[in-house]
Amino acid sequence: MTTGGGTRSFTAMYGSLLGLQKLNLLDCMTYIAGLSGTTWTMTKLYEDANWSQKYMEEAIDEARKQVTKCKIKCFSPDRLKYYYNELKQRRQEGHDSSFIDLWGLVIESMLYDEKTDHKLSHQQVAVNEGQNPLPIYLAVSLKDNYSAQDFKEWLEFSPYEVGNLKYGAYIRSEHFGSTFFMGHLMKKL
Repeated sequence: MTTGGGTRSFTAMYGSLLGLQKLNLLDCMTYIAGLSGTTWTMTKLYEDANWSQKYMEEAIDEARKQVTKCKIKCFSPDRLKYYYNELKQRRQEGHDSSFIDLWGLVIESMLYDEKTDHKLSHQQVAVNEGQNPLPIYLAVSLKDNYSAQDFKEWLEFSPYEVGNLKYGAYIRSEHFGSTFFMGHLMKKL
């Protein structure tokens, strides 16, 4: 596992995986866990159902191209309009929007040349035969008016489920964001 740090952990994760591959240990891994920039690496890799059987240098070259490209396009009037429309659609669907949502759209522009509709549940194809380690994405949930030291709850996301160990509550990943009442799905997103 590598942790946060934006592009530093994005590149560190690729380097760690390449090192494991060169030592013939990558195929021995059961899961990969990460947060922040590490999840950017994981997301890119798991778009390919057989990424760990391929030489990591190709994925690293593509990542290098995306990270070093000029970022001015990410802030063009057309892109800003796209961000606005995406956030507006989220609000219309009943979701709260924050700076984090905007930042996610900017990161998408930086790492992809076009919009991606890849969903977490789509990554099941990349692990359903045990061909890659299971990805576990981590995030911390904070509460308003509390510092991160006083209150934080870790959330786990995998291609199969999303949940919180503290409460023992997990749902199928494709239902994330849906409305539940007493453990029953009320409104699917």
